[in-house]
Amino acid sequence: MAENRKLSRDIIDRLGMGCFSLFFLTLWGPMAFALVLMPLPQFGFWGNVILTVTEELLLAATVVLLLVFIWSIATPSWVEMLFRVALKHLYWAIALGTLAIALFAACVALLKATMR
Repeated sequence: MAENRKLSRDIIDRLGMGCFSLFFLTLWGPMAFALVLMPLPQFGFWGNVILTVTEELLLAATVVLLLVFIWSIATPSWVEMLFRVALKHLYWAIALGTLAIALFAACVALLKATMR
């Protein structure tokens, strides 16, 4: 049912979403750029898992925000379809990030329990 909803085309909504996405694009865009393109040292298995999840979350959020910004300026119809696809990818990235953090916490708790 939520798939059939259209994005609001009201000028106030578009202005608000444009300002929101522009603000967060200036924050997350450079971070995503730096995480993807800069060489980083190896942090071990869990450090690399957390870093990969963080990269995926930042990239997915940056793509969603970029699509929202384009939509708020010009409202092309093709952006709505891409927005839904990118939003599903962001949902999966959040779910996998939560799973990775939960597994990391469980491993740390198990390690602490075995050390006592």
